[in-house]
Amino acid sequence: MTDLTLEHLQRREDHWAIVDLVGKARHVRTIPVSDWAKRTIDDWLTAASVVDGRFFRRVCRTGTIWGEEMTEKVVWHVVKEYAGILGVSKSHHTIFGARVLVYHSAGGELEQIQFLLDM
Repeated sequence: MTDLTLEHLQRREDHWAIVDLVGKARHVRTIPVSDWAKRTIDDWLTAASVVDGRFFRRVCRTGTIWGEEMTEKVVWHVVKEYAGILGVSKSHHTIFGARVLVYHSAGGELEQIQFLLDM
């Protein structure tokens, strides 16, 4: 997957989106980002003092940013931890379905949810 950088997060047609992200099988994708998710990302960028490059970074146990990137292994550990807390299967399919349900309950538009399902 292409490294997710601040340049990928753009405003398109009055909505935030992650654009031109190259994913599995080299498919180029545009992923809608809700306003609450964008606010959360902005809060993280401010707290982490990230102004360019990749916006997801590793954080060590002391709360200090460590390095310039987040590996797939780090993401898996975070997903595994929170899946356990929530009592859901660690399957990526279960987590994908949960993401769609959360998006819907937060007022996500049907068209955007359908787009998420097609990814």
